Amino acid sequence: MTFKNKAILAMGLAACATFAIGFSLRAQTAEVVVEDVHETAVENAKSAIAPPVYLGCSQHDFAVREESGLTRCVICGQELKPLAPDTAVKVFRTFGWLSLRGEQLQAAAVASEPVQKRELFSLVRVAGKVTEGPQAAAAEAQTPTAWVYAQVALPESRWIRPDSELRMTAKSVPGWTWEGKLSSVRTQYDAATGTLRFWAEVADPERQLKLDTEIDVAVRSQYMGPFLTTAVLAVPREALSTAGGEPCVWVDMGQGDYEMRKVKLDPLAKEQMDETGRSYYPVLSALSEGELVVTRATFKP
Repeated sequence: MTFKNKAILAMGLAACATFAIGFSLRAQTAEVVVEDVHETAVENAKSAIAPPVYLGCSQHDFAVREESGLTRCVICGQELKPLAPDTAVKVFRTFGWLSLRGEQLQAAAVASEPVQKRELFSLVRVAGKVTEGPQAAAAEAQTPTAWVYAQVALPESRWIRPDSELRMTAKSVPGWTWEGKLSSVRTQYDAATGTLRFWAEVADPERQLKLDTEIDVAVRSQYMGPFLTTAVLAVPREALSTAGGEPCVWVDMGQGDYEMRKVKLDPLAKEQMDETGRSYYPVLSALSEGELVVTRATFKP
């Protein structure tokens, strides 16, 4: 092999060695970077699933999440203190917990009722006025009708439906009452007042409702749950408490144990159409049929 060929071979071997060293360094660096990213992700995951902080009473078996906003024991009023993680294991995954035994249980005077499916109703009262209706509707009507206009607060607008029962009176027409079902409803949201305007056509066979007549409107509707079900899970009004500004109930777990649960509810409704029945909240989450909820107790606010 000539000197020139030897030189070329030596230069090639040196280049290969340099590439190998560089590749090895880059690989080691990549491993370090990957390891750092992995450790960071693990730490982030640990912090994301950190258990909630619980507060408890030193005199009673009562514990509640810090986010509940409660700062004193519901039994004795003593200031709550943070619980050690090993102590909080018993109540972990619950929003709050209370255990009463013996004389404490008797003194609490607890009354509970089962969560049941009920048919609920609402009666919305608003002021309205007789207005002009669509000309086409007036021309096609076989029975004389009148169009009424009213405004209802947005939370109550869910009760305004074409099948709602309607009862109207007018001070200018004493002794007269107009009843029926809303055969047609048109709605329009008024952002300035936060209300929903609705127009409804009602039968007026005697043509007593003149244009611009002021009327008192009572809209009676049945509550409709998911998939238009009429029998829905409901809890009595007396069962409702609040914690951290959110609605919650105490669930009677038996043998003196009570669990506080946050619940999602729909607006208050009545058991009877005529407003004489008991008031209930339709339940949307956190409770099952047959579970017992506390309606009266000394530890309920």
